[in-house]
Amino acid sequence: MGEPIKIAFDMDDIEKKSDSEKLNMLLHIAFSNHEALLKHGKVLFGNGHEGVCERTRKVVAATKVLWGLFITSVCGFAWALFMHMKG
Repeated sequence: MGEPIKIAFDMDDIEKKSDSEKLNMLLHIAFSNHEALLKHGKVLFGNGHEGVCERTRKVVAATKVLWGLFITSVCGFAWALFMHMKG
């Protein structure tokens, strides 16, 4: 990303800068933000690999399957117990 950018400016500091310095500062901030957004996109969506969003979807699907198995098992056990008690 390059050198750190000083973002905390006073109005006096900004007024003292020339128009080209102000424009260069804004462009530097914009390109730095663009690079950060690209990195975040790679982390979230993977950019060809498995990202955080895809892993989260897989975990949610696996959790739903496990809950389904658990509820089915409990219902099956309750049904077997009921049939046993019924006689």
